[in-house]
Amino acid sequence: MKLNRPNRFNKTRHSNQEGTKTALAFWKFAKNRYRTEKHPVLISKVKCSSKVETILSFQEKQMLEGLVNAVQTSQRDAIRIALYELSTTSLEAPLRLVKYASKESQEKGHTSRSSKVTAKLPKPEKAVFDELQTNCKLTSKETVRLAIIWLAMSVKDEGFKLTKSPRVSQKKLAREWSKTYDKEQGSKLTALSEAADAAYEKAKEKEEERREEEYKRRGETLELMKEDGSLAMWAALQDADQSWQLDQQIIDDYEASLNSESFEKWIIGLEELSEREKEIERIKASFPPGTEDDQLANDIYEINRREREEEEFLNSCSDEELIDQSPELFFLNRPELNGIFFYDDVISFKTDKEYKRRDGETADEYFNRAFPLNVLENIKTKQEENAAQAKERMAELNKKFKKTAKKYGLDLSREERIMKQEERARDSIKQRLKSAEEKKRHEDIERLKAELDSRLRMTNKEIIEWWNEHHPDMR
Repeated sequence: MKLNRPNRFNKTRHSNQEGTKTALAFWKFAKNRYRTEKHPVLISKVKCSSKVETILSFQEKQMLEGLVNAVQTSQRDAIRIALYELSTTSLEAPLRLVKYASKESQEKGHTSRSSKVTAKLPKPEKAVFDELQTNCKLTSKETVRLAIIWLAMSVKDEGFKLTKSPRVSQKKLAREWSKTYDKEQGSKLTALSEAADAAYEKAKEKEEERREEEYKRRGETLELMKEDGSLAMWAALQDADQSWQLDQQIIDDYEASLNSESFEKWIIGLEELSEREKEIERIKASFPPGTEDDQLANDIYEINRREREEEEFLNSCSDEELIDQSPELFFLNRPELNGIFFYDDVISFKTDKEYKRRDGETADEYFNRAFPLNVLENIKTKQEENAAQAKERMAELNKKFKKTAKKYGLDLSREERIMKQEERARDSIKQRLKSAEEKKRHEDIERLKAELDSRLRMTNKEIIEWWNEHHPDMR
């Protein structure tokens, strides 16, 4: 059976199994809306007596208007919410947007500021704002502007959480819109819906045609590369890399350069280059178009060359040659030092002269001079004793843990712990019900009976789902 997978041309996500469009299929304008009536800023009753202000560009003014719509408040309260959210979040991500909020910004849409915006804050919020300004190391106007830009961008992110302000679902927005539907005149979006469907079909056809043309064009270009030897040249440059495959960008660059005189000269001159020059050309060819850098290519070549030489030396040198080159590498490769990470504490060498290998001295003689036999034996004996003590201690701790785990139910599965917790919750309700009956609190009696009855009617599966939903972090 063919599955419907989401892609840029998939329209099944808003259709039911019969292919009939759901309400969301007609909802052409996805909106970001939050219920902010319980936001700390809006529930505050403190008088707004302190003023902040900033200057916005036309685009920044639009961002503020979008933010006002998203949080469904006045402009003043939208700015207050933005400053509150910025003050309570980690500044690492918001400060990346300083280049847009800066008074010296040259970013597109963030210059030519002329719209003055003011907002009044309660004194406690103004104090927090002053601290925020200091932490951001910005001017007052820049801080307000940063808060607006950051929150206006953040509210569009589906993963963003606004303090005590749940996001309104698209389904609910669509249902609210549907209440304004005029049955006599019909939906005002009918024509738009039909136009969107037609545009979708047209875009799908154009995309398929473009892919076919692109595939055909690249095939023809590849044939030309075979004929003039360019393909063989690229293969020769990459012969050290067995996993190399011809990148599509190389084909596209070749096609764009077919009529270029400089490209023809490059092809001809490539045959006369030394191996070093060919390698540098290969490195430069791997750079994205427009970022070619001769010095960087040379630096990369030198780094690769040194790494190859070091690897060749390590694979072919004797132990004595390795000591002369690097005593540290020699010690790292000695099996006698396995598990001894701080050999500098016990090595007998104290001066640079002692670290140098003596004339005619073998690797084993050099090692025995650095670590007399009794020193290593004492270290390994001590390590074995420490390991045995640690093992014994871990066994004791494990035994205590198992005893504690059994006492508190930590050795049970999460489902088993949930059922025990549910049993405790029911017992607690029963005790409160008994107390309410003794004191004749009729309202509490009815409420507790209903709560207990509801829990008793739940299946084990429903109980587990309830606890997973309301207490996901329960241990």
